[in-house]
Amino acid sequence: MKNPVNPNTPFGMLYNQGRTTNLNNGPANTAVVKLVAARSAMRLFANGIIPYRGFRLKDLKEFFGVKGNKVAVYEQLDALLESIREYEMTQIDEA
Repeated sequence: MKNPVNPNTPFGMLYNQGRTTNLNNGPANTAVVKLVAARSAMRLFANGIIPYRGFRLKDLKEFFGVKGNKVAVYEQLDALLESIREYEMTQIDEA
């Protein structure tokens, strides 16, 4: 399976660097942790709640390389997370 991340975005560059963060006594890709947090914030924002002070949809769009309104951005982030999970599972199966 092909890597689902666009390497030309800041998110893609961070993902491909392979930097890890300790999470629940194990390493997790820092970019994926940011994606999960952004997806959570977008779920709130799509329902009309500002997730935190200083939240800007423009920043998320630029970082992840997505386009559209708040609902479309949430759906794209959700799809990106699912495709990354599937990609990483195939990498584990191949190893």
